[in-house]
Formats: sequence, C-alpha cells, structure tokens
Amino acid sequence: LTALAFGLWPALGSTRARPNEAIKVGGGHGATAGSVGRARRALVVAELALTVMLLVGAGLMLRSMQQVVSQDTGLRADRVATLELTMGGTRGGGAERLRVIYSTIERLAATPRIEAVGAVNDLPLRAGGGLMAIGVTADGMPNPKSNEMRFARLLNASGGYFDALGIPILSGRRFLASDDSLAPNVAIINKTMADGLWPGVNPVGRTFHWGGDTAAITVVGIAADVREAGLEKAVSPQMYFPIDAHPPGNIAIVARGTLSEQALLARLTDAVRAVDRTQAVFNVRMMDDVVSTSVAPRRTNTVLIATFAALALVLSALGVYAVVARGVAQRSRELGIRSALGASGRDLVTLVSGEMARVVALGVLLGLGGAWALARLIASLLYGVDVHDQATFVAVPLLLGVSAAAAVMIPALRAVRVSPTEVLRAD
Repeated sequence: LTALAFGLWPALGSTRARPNEAIKVGGGHGATAGSVGRARRALVVAELALTVMLLVGAGLMLRSMQQVVSQDTGLRADRVATLELTMGGTRGGGAERLRVIYSTIERLAATPRIEAVGAVNDLPLRAGGGLMAIGVTADGMPNPKSNEMRFARLLNASGGYFDALGIPILSGRRFLASDDSLAPNVAIINKTMADGLWPGVNPVGRTFHWGGDTAAITVVGIAADVREAGLEKAVSPQMYFPIDAHPPGNIAIVARGTLSEQALLARLTDAVRAVDRTQAVFNVRMMDDVVSTSVAPRRTNTVLIATFAALALVLSALGVYAVVARGVAQRSRELGIRSALGASGRDLVTLVSGEMARVVALGVLLGLGGAWALARLIASLLYGVDVHDQATFVAVPLLLGVSAAAAVMIPALRAVRVSPTEVLRAD
C-alpha cells in the first residue's frame, strides 16, 4: 500500500502535463517537472526529519547503555563460575541441605587453582531473592516514624561467598563455621544499611531487630554495596544471614579460580555430582554471563533502534543522492551553458549543492524539533541520561550533515564534468 500510494503521486502528476509545453521546452524541464521536483524535495525533507528523530532515539539509548554498563556492580565477576541447585525436596531437611552445600564447597576448595568458594541463596543482579524486603529497627537508635520505616533485603550466604565474588568486607569479619543455628543471631550488612541505621557510627557489634522477630541480631561485618536488584536499580539496604542458621531451599555455588572457563564449570558440576548424584543442577555459567544477562533486554532494545536508525541514515543519504543526481541530469543543458559562459567548477558545485543544503537544513531542523518534543515518550527506557541530552542533539545533526554532504558531492562533482559542447550539440 505504501508503494502504491507514493507511486500514484507522480503518476497522477504526469496526467496533468501539457504535451505542447513539454515538447517545446524538452523533456524534464516543464512545469510538471518542476512540481515533481518540489515533491521530491518535500519527501526528502520528511525522510531527513524522521531520520533525525530515529538517530536521536538511538543516540539516547546508546548513551543509556553506556551509563548502565559503566555502573559499579560492587563485585568482581571475572574468573567466577556458578551453578544453581534446588533442594526443596532434599531428604533430611535443613541438615541434608547443609551437608550437600558444605560438602560441595569443601571439594571445590580442595581443588587446585580454585581460590575461593562460597554459596548464596540468590545471585546478584537478578532481582530475585533480594526482593524480599523486611522492616528493620536499630537498637539504641531513635525509633523511626511510621512513614520512615526502613526496610532491608535478605540473603543467606556462606563466609566464602564474599571472597568468591570479590565483595570487600569494609569492617568486621566474615561468617565463621561457629555461626550456626545454635549460636547467637549474627548478620553482615551492606554499607547502605549501615549508613541508614547508624549514621556516622560503626555498627559492628551493635544489634537490630527485623520483622516480627524478638531476638536481637548482632552485626559482625559491613560489606561493600552490591547491586543485587540489577545495574539499573539503586543500591538498597541489604543484610546477609549465615546459611547455617537459615538453610535455603535454593542455592547458588560460586567459585573463583584460575582454570579455564570450561574446566572451572566442569569442576563445579563434578563436585555436586560427587556429593549427590541425584541432585539436579542448572544455570551452569560464568558470572560474567550473569552480568551480561542482566542488561540483555536493554541491549536488545538498543540494538534494534540503532539498526533502524542506521538503515534510515542510509536511506536518507540515498534519497539526497537520488534527488541531486536527478537534478544534475535535468539541468545538464543549463550547467553546460553556465560552463561555456565562464562558470568555474566551484561555481557549479555551489549551485548544485546549495539548493540541497537548504533541503537538508530544513529536514534536520524539523527532525530536531520533533525529537525534542517526542523524547519524553522514551524517558522510561533511558537510564542516567536526560531526554534532551545535549551531546546527542549535537552529534546527530553533525552525523547526518556529513552523510548528506557525501551524498550531495558525488553528483555535484559530476556536474563539473558536463561538457558544454556535447550538451549544445545534443540540443
């Protein structure tokens, strides 16, 4: 339908041509040719405007992607392998879960070239287990108002988890084997939670309560902030409890080593199989893949809009080229006469390119205006970038200007080679 609609436009225009005038002035120079030329230029203006809008959208998405991937995850994902286990139906309950977890950790820790091993009930950057936010209150600190109630996300981790993922312990200690279900309740909290509950005070050794639990929990360590909910989510208060005290049904084993990726992943799987051959494993992958997966939806959206914008840029350049080339062909007699009368090559190039420069400028201005007005429609897709980002709104006209200039110069330079003798002889 699109091809039919735009094909009918020039076809209907040709029916209004006057044969005697067309014969008198030669094909391509009559009034109809002029109106068709104006229609071509109008279409190029529209094409350029739409291209600018697409390029601005692509530029904003690319800038957002750059902002996302530059975020500090709070961990070191390189050389870390992970796999996940579901042990909800494991015989023996919590004791059997702990046996499988710690037997696997011990086997991996004894493997040459594996530097650190740990376990956690949900991996970072996935907005999974950390989504369970629980109200917390700090003992010895003023009680918050009801509308200022603080919440923290909960994870269960082993002591080696922090070393395996390269999460620094800023103060205090890691979990010990003695931090089991028979020991007093302890927790490691992140820096955000520490600053929120105990501003300006070292909370190590202090206690807090969470949820409806009446037992006090002692802070034994402060961990660096990790983006548990994803790279695009703000860091929130986070508390880690020992796996021993709260054996989870789902667990992820993480191991850092200097082995190749294939060897490291194989060691993880083999360790689980050696402990329990019936235990199913899934999501066997490198931690780098977890980080990459966390930005996969944004990457897909960015690639799609960038691809469409690139195609639009190519098509707009071809449109500019076609209009200028057609104009040079139609005005070959005029250009030949101008050359015969002493016009220089620069004069001819300026004549041909000047008209299209105005068309390009109009298209760019209209496109920038449209992009400025419609940019807020994609605000929800952006991260860390203003919808009217100056760098993007400056770079797009420059990019389009360069491509349009290249498209104009090819036929414009061809105009310089028009031979006055051949043109006049043809007439």
